[in-house]
Amino acid sequence: MANESRKISEEKTGVRWPKMIAALLTSRTQQEACRKARVPASTLADWLRDPRFVQEYRTARQILYERVTGKLPAIADEAVERLRDILHDPNATIREQLTAVRITLEFAQGSVSADMDSLHDELQRLLAKHGKKK
Repeated sequence: MANESRKISEEKTGVRWPKMIAALLTSRTQQEACRKARVPASTLADWLRDPRFVQEYRTARQILYERVTGKLPAIADEAVERLRDILHDPNATIREQLTAVRITLEFAQGSVSADMDSLHDELQRLLAKHGKKK
């Protein structure tokens, strides 16, 4: 009897989990997600303690993240051109121009930082490989 109860529970969960995960991925809060998926908050709390649910949620979130970030290179050139247009637009407000400057500098700083991290990692690898010579 316990196995039957568990099987029924798993069948229900198998239908409800995907709806809940989709709602979590498209909502700002867990409460909003619960309303969308029509799942009580207490049930979601239980599911969040279930490693299987957490793994399915993480997998779905990773797939979504990869889809979104995979599209970024296609529009990156357009974004840079738009920033350039704003910087040189005599009709742009000072606020718009400063925002464009800030975005550009933050991105450039991030790129330099990533390059420095990469160089540091390579230097550490070489030092480990060839031994530290003094």
